[in-house]
Amino acid sequence: MALALFALVLTGYILTLAPSVTFWDAGELIASIHNLGIPHPPGTPLFVLLGHVWAALFPVGEYAWRTNLMSATFSAAAAGFFFLVAHDTLRLGTAGLAPGTRRLVALGGGMAAGVMSAFSFTQWQNSNETEVYSVATFTIALICWLCLRWRAARGTERSLRLILLIVYLAGISMGNHLLALLVGPAVVMFLVTTIHGSPAASERERRQEWATVAVVAGLWALLIGTGLGSTPLIVLGGLCFVAAAAFAAMAGMLPFALLALGIAAIGITTYLFLFIRAGQSPMPNEADPSTWDALLAVIRREQ
Repeated sequence: MALALFALVLTGYILTLAPSVTFWDAGELIASIHNLGIPHPPGTPLFVLLGHVWAALFPVGEYAWRTNLMSATFSAAAAGFFFLVAHDTLRLGTAGLAPGTRRLVALGGGMAAGVMSAFSFTQWQNSNETEVYSVATFTIALICWLCLRWRAARGTERSLRLILLIVYLAGISMGNHLLALLVGPAVVMFLVTTIHGSPAASERERRQEWATVAVVAGLWALLIGTGLGSTPLIVLGGLCFVAAAAFAAMAGMLPFALLALGIAAIGITTYLFLFIRAGQSPMPNEADPSTWDALLAVIRREQ
């Protein structure tokens, strides 16, 4: 059903897709994607790279139409994941109902969630043009679904791998738009309520799960500060992560904390594209981040 909803939403988007360049940032982003250039701060390196690869893999139609289609595809995929999140949540929340009713509520609610998320005014508009918000929405939807997979995998090694994947997605999403990091507090609260509502069997497992929550929260604070390029927030986020790592060490989870930090850092390295590419004088080359000071200014969104 998730694939069917994806196809339905994508069909609707294609029927209303902008045939060429739209107003505001789209033209600048399309030019940057085509030339591997650097758009206005913060440079959105992940979006530029994704768009360039996408347009090369789908050499059909006008270039702007191709990149518009990328936005539509990411938004349609987000709708599919929102369906899965709503479906699984409703299925668990209606355990006392008759099987047929339970299935109807889960499927109907999931379809409603997917369609409403896809065809709300702002989301629909951003999905028909070349903009960063579709990729950010997709990242949020994917992380929400991974949280449900984590809950199902609790007590296994797979649960930690899912947390690391969530951390990586949060880190790499900064190269697209900080909007995706808004899911961070929701992820932390989901972990907290799940662990508190259904504690692990042993004291050791409980301490490890709470250490995982602390690491995720500390990393989120650090990523927010880094994404904004704010020295005070970076220091505050760093202190939060150090405290989380200390707590993790007491639970025997220090290697996990350090691995999570490294994986988040790998995600952030998309910003190195701006530094490397700016040295080749592409067009456009907004703010010319060919020095470390200039790169920091771009990350800080200095105009």
